[in-house]
Amino acid sequence: MPSGLYSEKASLMNIFTLVGEIYDTGQIPTDLSKSIFIALPKKPGATECELHRTISLMSHTTKILLKIIMLRIRNKMKPEIAEEQCGFVEDKGTSNAI
Repeated sequence: MPSGLYSEKASLMNIFTLVGEIYDTGQIPTDLSKSIFIALPKKPGATECELHRTISLMSHTTKILLKIIMLRIRNKMKPEIAEEQCGFVEDKGTSNAI
């Protein structure tokens, strides 16, 4: 077995174990809930807060965990969202409100 394949399998098992622990305890480890926020200027030389956009840097494990959670709750949330809601809804935009 190639060494890279073994390490990928081990990483996947670690994530699987981690997700199980989070499910059992209802607690996300504090090191996974930490992110680094960086303000990027929208235009060169921006000095006002509103002229910046913020990005969040987080670990790959956290991104995978958040994706799993998002995929699991997406279908359960669809019936709860009002038909009039257009922003931040998949396959809808402001043109749907017109």
